Amino acid sequence: MPERESADVTPVDADLAAVAGRLRSATVQVLSRGGRGSGVVTPDGAIITNAHVAGRRRARIVTDDGRDLPGEVTARAPERDLAVIRIPAGNGLRCVEFRDTRSLRVGELVLAVGHPLDLVGALTSGIIHSVDPSMRRVVADLQLLPGNSGGPLADATGCVVGVNAMVVDGLAVAISTNVVRRFLAAPGSRPYIGVAARPVEVPVMGERRLGLLITGVADRSPAERARLIPGRIVIGIDGSLLRSPDGLAIAVESADVGSRLRLDVLDGDRVGGIEVIVGDAGRTAAAA
Repeated sequence: MPERESADVTPVDADLAAVAGRLRSATVQVLSRGGRGSGVVTPDGAIITNAHVAGRRRARIVTDDGRDLPGEVTARAPERDLAVIRIPAGNGLRCVEFRDTRSLRVGELVLAVGHPLDLVGALTSGIIHSVDPSMRRVVADLQLLPGNSGGPLADATGCVVGVNAMVVDGLAVAISTNVVRRFLAAPGSRPYIGVAARPVEVPVMGERRLGLLITGVADRSPAERARLIPGRIVIGIDGSLLRSPDGLAIAVESADVGSRLRLDVLDGDRVGGIEVIVGDAGRTAAAA
């Protein structure tokens, strides 16, 4: 069978090759004593990667064109598995464009670029498997290998929808760009409301549902100011029932400091709403 000539390349092939080339030029290798992986050049010239990749204060950044640049880790959030690395200005690196995760649909084509197993700029493709309701994670049916961590997960146009973080049951899990953008805007902030809770089963509209029994409320916390007291049971957030025991924690972590969360609370046989203004745990600790 004769080989296909380059002139026979389809428009789709050419478009994806061009997208892959743009993503590669905006994806770097991150090398540190704490680990090695990939990173993405953000619109403001920083590099976003996983906290487990950038485990030390310094890192080496190797660009797509082979340059070796010094990097300084300026922010880390292990609980979000994100880190920011700054490199010398005027480096001429291409940056990515972020897409709002809320517009993603299951079945969309996605591409992942990274440096697995020392293969520079390796590309893999798949489809969106699911997006969690909190818009914190994007799950894709594609293959990730060690070295892909911190690299971009992008749509078919090259817009980044997540930062690849891990593999769960054979599926790629990325931190959504919605979370990434909030982290970049305020890397030192840690959203919190100040409650302790444990999961319980409660009757709601004739069915057994998951609830979170509030067992403690921190002094001078947003929850205390909202008059959320121990003994109340949270069954939903902003009108949506809880789906998992960590649903409240994910919602708080994914929220902007200063934003409002409406907690749907079961009090006896009645369901009411308590509005909590999300606080910053870092500022609270500094003021204490």
